[in-house]
Amino acid sequence: MVVSNGNLDIIEAYFSGILNVQEKLNVEQKIKADSTFAQDVSFYLQAKEVAKQAAHEARKLEWESIRKQKEQESGRVIKFRTVLRSAAACVLVAFSCLFWFDNSSNPNNMADNYIEQNLNTLSVSMTNIQDSLELGASLYNQKKYTQAVQVFEAVRVKKEQEEIQALTYTGLSYLQLKQYDKALLAFQKMSANKQITANKGKFYQALTLMKRNEKDDKANAIALLNEIVKLNLGGKKEAIDWLKKI
Repeated sequence: MVVSNGNLDIIEAYFSGILNVQEKLNVEQKIKADSTFAQDVSFYLQAKEVAKQAAHEARKLEWESIRKQKEQESGRVIKFRTVLRSAAACVLVAFSCLFWFDNSSNPNNMADNYIEQNLNTLSVSMTNIQDSLELGASLYNQKKYTQAVQVFEAVRVKKEQEEIQALTYTGLSYLQLKQYDKALLAFQKMSANKQITANKGKFYQALTLMKRNEKDDKANAIALLNEIVKLNLGGKKEAIDWLKKI
């Protein structure tokens, strides 16, 4: 599949951030209305990711070639540096262990670890959602959180599950942008829906409070975590583990 020249210009302009508000809105409306254009957008994002990976692999090969050449030219120096790096690595590991024991119960660190391990990438095939949500998830995965928010906020769908999916993605985007008040508002709306199975709205609220880490945030996060365990809500497993550490 190849993106048509006309569409390519529009798509590149959109992701380059040079369009005005109305032009951006026109593109997003076209994604929802024109399935062919939506496929072009998806292909464009995939092609950019493939190109990025290819460039990364090329740099790795170039670096490996230079490294081997240097080893051949300066074997003794390289050996000394290797020993030095090993010693430095041991010191770093020891320091890291000390840091972990001192900070493993810090709510902000716990939140950072969870976000890093679980929320840095969204699944674009989690549900059969509209192309606009898939576009937003792709932007999120590229760490273009501001653009992702714009897409998610613009989503207007009828099915309740799709509305919740958009609301979840909106909240997570605001969380990554460190706009915690907006993230909390999105997650509060999410948790208010009693029809969702294993609703994670309160869990994401607790996570946001732990990440923000301002006055009373820790106490409020603990209260939410206890409520999650009591009511068997989404995120119960993590809530139990965090309550042991905080």
